[in-house]
Amino acid sequence: MSTFGVNISDSGVDNGTTTPNHFALYLLGNPLPANSRVVYNRLEGTPNPGSTIQGCDGHGNLNANILSAYVPTGTVGGVNFGAFPHADASGFRYGLSVAPFVKLGSSVIFDPDTFTSPDFEDLESKAYNNGMRISTNSWGANVGGAYNSDSQRYDALVRDAQPTGSTFATAGNQEYVILFSAGNAGAGGNTVGSPGTGKNVITVGAAEGVHPFGGSDFCGIGDSG
Repeated sequence: MSTFGVNISDSGVDNGTTTPNHFALYLLGNPLPANSRVVYNRLEGTPNPGSTIQGCDGHGNLNANILSAYVPTGTVGGVNFGAFPHADASGFRYGLSVAPFVKLGSSVIFDPDTFTSPDFEDLESKAYNNGMRISTNSWGANVGGAYNSDSQRYDALVRDAQPTGSTFATAGNQEYVILFSAGNAGAGGNTVGSPGTGKNVITVGAAEGVHPFGGSDFCGIGDSG
Protein backbone atom coordinates (compact mmCIF):
# COMPACT_ATOMS: atom_id res chain seq x y z
CA MET A 1 0.00 0.00 0.00
CA SER A 2 1.27 3.47 -0.85
CA THR A 3 2.05 5.83 2.03
CA PHE A 4 1.01 8.75 -0.18
CA GLY A 5 -2.39 10.26 0.61
CA VAL A 6 -4.94 12.45 -1.17
CA ASN A 7 -7.65 14.45 0.59
CA ILE A 8 -11.06 14.70 -1.12
CA SER A 9 -13.16 17.70 -0.08
CA ASP A 10 -16.66 16.88 -1.30
CA SER A 11 -19.77 15.04 -0.16
CA GLY A 12 -19.27 11.75 1.66
CA VAL A 13 -17.52 8.59 0.51
CA ASP A 14 -19.17 5.15 0.62
CA ASN A 15 -20.61 4.35 4.07
CA GLY A 16 -18.88 7.25 5.83
CA THR A 17 -16.38 5.09 7.74
CA THR A 18 -12.78 3.96 7.31
CA THR A 19 -14.03 0.45 6.45
CA PRO A 20 -16.08 1.12 3.29
CA ASN A 21 -18.46 -1.38 1.74
CA HIS A 22 -16.94 -1.36 -1.74
CA PHE A 23 -13.96 -3.62 -2.45
CA ALA A 24 -12.33 -1.03 -4.74
CA LEU A 25 -11.26 1.13 -1.79
CA TYR A 26 -9.16 -1.66 -0.26
CA LEU A 27 -5.60 -2.75 -1.00
CA LEU A 28 -5.70 -5.00 -4.09
CA GLY A 29 -9.49 -5.04 -3.81
CA ASN A 30 -9.34 -7.35 -0.77
CA PRO A 31 -11.97 -6.05 1.69
CA LEU A 32 -10.30 -6.84 5.01
CA PRO A 33 -10.32 -4.05 7.64
CA ALA A 34 -6.51 -3.92 7.71
CA ASN A 35 -6.49 -3.35 3.95
CA SER A 36 -8.67 -0.24 3.91
CA ARG A 37 -7.05 2.72 2.16
CA VAL A 38 -9.51 5.22 3.67
CA VAL A 39 -7.63 7.08 6.42
CA TYR A 40 -10.50 9.24 7.65
CA ASN A 41 -14.10 10.19 6.91
CA ARG A 42 -15.15 13.35 8.76
CA LEU A 43 -17.38 16.37 8.44
CA GLU A 44 -15.73 19.77 8.24
CA GLY A 45 -17.62 22.94 9.09
CA THR A 46 -21.16 23.14 10.48
CA PRO A 47 -23.59 20.25 9.96
CA ASN A 48 -26.94 21.02 8.34
CA PRO A 49 -30.36 19.44 9.03
CA GLY A 50 -30.24 15.82 7.90
CA SER A 51 -26.45 15.94 7.79
CA THR A 52 -24.57 12.78 6.85
CA ILE A 53 -21.01 11.88 5.93
CA GLN A 54 -22.16 8.87 3.91
CA GLY A 55 -21.88 9.01 0.13
CA CYS A 56 -25.61 9.50 -0.38
CA ASP A 57 -25.59 11.86 -3.37
CA GLY A 58 -22.78 10.02 -5.15
CA HIS A 59 -20.63 13.04 -6.05
CA GLY A 60 -17.90 12.52 -3.45
CA ASN A 61 -18.09 8.76 -3.89
CA LEU A 62 -17.62 9.07 -7.65
CA ASN A 63 -14.61 11.35 -7.26
CA ALA A 64 -13.07 9.05 -4.65
CA ASN A 65 -13.31 6.11 -7.02
CA ILE A 66 -12.02 8.04 -10.04
CA LEU A 67 -9.04 8.87 -7.87
CA SER A 68 -8.31 5.65 -6.02
CA ALA A 69 -10.43 2.63 -6.99
CA TYR A 70 -8.68 -0.71 -7.49
CA VAL A 71 -10.19 -3.51 -9.57
CA PRO A 72 -8.45 -6.91 -9.25
CA THR A 73 -7.42 -9.15 -12.12
CA GLY A 74 -8.56 -12.73 -12.56
CA THR A 75 -10.91 -14.42 -10.11
CA VAL A 76 -10.93 -13.21 -6.51
CA GLY A 77 -13.31 -14.54 -3.87
CA GLY A 78 -15.30 -16.38 -6.50
CA VAL A 79 -15.78 -13.23 -8.61
CA ASN A 80 -14.38 -13.15 -12.15
CA PHE A 81 -12.98 -9.64 -12.50
CA GLY A 82 -11.82 -10.36 -16.05
CA ALA A 83 -15.36 -10.33 -17.43
CA PHE A 84 -18.42 -8.07 -17.57
CA PRO A 85 -19.41 -6.06 -15.53
CA HIS A 86 -15.83 -5.62 -14.27
CA ALA A 87 -13.97 -5.71 -17.61
CA ASP A 88 -14.66 -5.38 -21.31
CA ALA A 89 -13.96 -7.97 -24.02
CA SER A 90 -10.36 -6.72 -24.36
CA GLY A 91 -9.69 -7.13 -20.66
CA PHE A 92 -9.71 -3.44 -19.78
CA ARG A 93 -10.99 -3.12 -16.22
CA TYR A 94 -13.96 -0.86 -15.62
CA GLY A 95 -13.54 1.26 -12.52
CA LEU A 96 -9.74 1.12 -12.33
CA SER A 97 -8.65 4.57 -11.16
CA VAL A 98 -5.76 6.91 -11.87
CA ALA A 99 -4.03 6.04 -8.56
CA PRO A 100 -5.27 2.61 -7.42
CA PHE A 101 -2.81 2.22 -4.52
CA VAL A 102 -3.05 5.65 -2.93
CA LYS A 103 -4.49 6.32 0.52
CA LEU A 104 -7.37 8.76 0.73
CA GLY A 105 -9.15 10.93 3.24
CA SER A 106 -12.70 12.26 3.01
CA SER A 107 -13.36 15.80 4.25
CA VAL A 108 -17.11 16.23 3.94
CA ILE A 109 -18.08 19.82 3.06
CA PHE A 110 -21.46 19.00 1.45
CA ASP A 111 -23.69 16.92 3.74
CA PRO A 112 -24.85 15.83 1.19
CA ASP A 113 -26.27 18.83 -0.70
CA THR A 114 -25.63 21.88 1.49
CA PHE A 115 -22.24 23.55 1.92
CA THR A 116 -20.98 23.30 5.50
CA SER A 117 -18.83 26.47 5.36
CA PRO A 118 -15.64 24.83 6.66
CA ASP A 119 -12.56 26.62 7.90
CA PHE A 120 -10.24 25.93 4.98
CA GLU A 121 -7.05 26.27 7.03
CA ASP A 122 -8.27 23.85 9.70
CA LEU A 123 -9.49 21.37 7.08
CA GLU A 124 -6.24 21.25 5.14
CA SER A 125 -3.98 21.32 8.21
CA LYS A 126 -5.77 18.24 9.55
CA ALA A 127 -5.54 16.51 6.18
CA TYR A 128 -1.81 17.24 6.00
CA ASN A 129 -1.37 15.96 9.56
CA ASN A 130 -3.03 12.70 8.46
CA GLY A 131 -0.48 12.22 5.68
CA MET A 132 -2.30 13.82 2.76
CA ARG A 133 -0.04 15.65 0.30
CA ILE A 134 -2.63 16.45 -2.39
CA SER A 135 -6.07 17.99 -1.91
CA THR A 136 -8.65 17.51 -4.68
CA ASN A 137 -11.73 19.74 -4.81
CA SER A 138 -14.56 19.35 -7.33
CA TRP A 139 -16.48 22.39 -6.15
CA GLY A 140 -16.41 26.17 -6.28
CA ALA A 141 -18.46 29.35 -6.61
CA ASN A 142 -19.29 31.10 -9.88
CA VAL A 143 -17.69 34.52 -9.34
CA GLY A 144 -17.25 35.59 -12.94
CA GLY A 145 -13.59 34.61 -12.91
CA ALA A 146 -12.76 36.89 -9.98
CA TYR A 147 -9.81 36.39 -7.65
CA ASN A 148 -11.35 36.69 -4.19
CA SER A 149 -10.50 36.01 -0.55
CA ASP A 150 -11.15 32.26 -0.87
CA SER A 151 -8.77 32.08 -3.85
CA GLN A 152 -6.18 33.91 -1.77
CA ARG A 153 -6.60 31.57 1.19
CA TYR A 154 -6.04 28.50 -0.97
CA ASP A 155 -3.05 30.13 -2.64
CA ALA A 156 -1.54 30.50 0.83
CA LEU A 157 -2.35 26.87 1.70
CA VAL A 158 -0.34 25.65 -1.29
CA ARG A 159 2.71 27.28 0.27
CA ASP A 160 1.88 26.16 3.81
CA ALA A 161 -0.84 23.64 4.61
CA GLN A 162 -0.42 24.13 8.38
CA PRO A 163 -0.35 27.91 8.88
CA THR A 164 -0.45 29.87 12.11
CA GLY A 165 -3.91 29.67 13.66
CA SER A 166 -4.88 26.36 12.03
CA THR A 167 -5.69 23.18 13.97
CA PHE A 168 -2.20 21.74 13.40
CA ALA A 169 -0.12 24.89 13.01
CA THR A 170 3.51 23.99 12.32
CA ALA A 171 6.58 26.18 11.97
CA GLY A 172 7.95 26.58 8.45
CA ASN A 173 6.24 25.84 5.16
CA GLN A 174 4.40 22.55 4.63
CA GLU A 175 4.06 22.62 0.84
CA TYR A 176 0.91 21.08 -0.59
CA VAL A 177 -0.63 20.43 -4.01
CA ILE A 178 -4.24 21.65 -4.29
CA LEU A 179 -6.49 20.86 -7.27
CA PHE A 180 -9.80 22.45 -8.26
CA SER A 181 -12.28 21.73 -11.01
CA ALA A 182 -13.71 24.09 -13.63
CA GLY A 183 -16.29 23.84 -16.37
CA ASN A 184 -19.73 23.87 -14.74
CA ALA A 185 -20.24 27.53 -15.65
CA GLY A 186 -19.69 26.91 -19.37
CA ALA A 187 -16.97 27.25 -21.96
CA GLY A 188 -16.81 31.04 -22.16
CA GLY A 189 -14.43 33.54 -20.63
CA ASN A 190 -14.51 34.36 -16.92
CA THR A 191 -16.20 31.07 -16.04
CA VAL A 192 -13.58 29.61 -13.68
CA GLY A 193 -14.98 29.60 -10.16
CA SER A 194 -13.38 30.45 -6.84
CA PRO A 195 -11.19 29.15 -5.20
CA GLY A 196 -10.10 27.72 -8.57
CA THR A 197 -9.16 31.22 -9.69
CA GLY A 198 -6.14 31.07 -7.40
CA LYS A 199 -2.71 31.42 -8.95
CA ASN A 200 -1.00 28.65 -6.95
CA VAL A 201 -3.70 25.98 -7.19
CA ILE A 202 -4.02 23.67 -10.21
CA THR A 203 -7.43 24.11 -11.83
CA VAL A 204 -8.54 21.46 -14.32
CA GLY A 205 -11.35 22.04 -16.80
CA ALA A 206 -13.99 19.52 -17.81
CA ALA A 207 -13.33 17.68 -21.08
CA GLU A 208 -15.51 16.38 -23.88
CA GLY A 209 -16.88 12.89 -23.27
CA VAL A 210 -15.43 10.14 -25.49
CA HIS A 211 -18.70 8.28 -26.03
CA PRO A 212 -21.41 9.63 -28.39
CA PHE A 213 -24.47 9.03 -26.22
CA GLY A 214 -26.64 11.74 -27.75
CA GLY A 215 -26.17 13.95 -24.71
CA SER A 216 -24.32 17.12 -23.86
CA ASP A 217 -20.96 17.59 -22.22
CA PHE A 218 -20.32 19.66 -19.12
CA CYS A 219 -20.60 22.92 -21.06
CA GLY A 220 -23.83 21.98 -22.85
CA ILE A 221 -22.13 20.99 -26.13
CA GLY A 222 -23.82 18.11 -27.97
CA ASP A 223 -22.17 15.21 -29.82
CA SER A 224 -21.88 17.15 -33.08
CA GLY A 225 -20.48 20.31 -31.46
